[in-house]
Amino acid sequence: MLAQLKALQRLSAITQNENQAVALYEAAGLHSCFPIAAMSKQQFIDHYAKCFQSSEEQVVSEAQETPEKQAVSEAQAVSEELAAQAYQRALARASQLTLHYMNLKDANSPHYRALRANNLRR
Repeated sequence: MLAQLKALQRLSAITQNENQAVALYEAAGLHSCFPIAAMSKQQFIDHYAKCFQSSEEQVVSEAQETPEKQAVSEAQAVSEELAAQAYQRALARASQLTLHYMNLKDANSPHYRALRANNLRR
């Protein structure tokens, strides 16, 4: 249960609301920004855009009549745009976390600790 809550917290950082984070977690078991960043933008949009639809849009997308088909295409365009925004946020977050990890790793290396510039006592 704790692992699921942590995953939802990480996903809610890249989505606009908790419902989208839950949908991403349940759809494919995505747990952080790293698996999202590992796939291409188009692949993410194709597979997970439906997770960004509201419940009203999902009901409209099941309709068969012609005027409602235009609403379907508009709703699909909105969900694809939201998915693209979430993908960009996931890429940015993955880059931030990777750089942070590299900085911490370098700061603790023996070479960095031996530098004269590193004059902080531990």
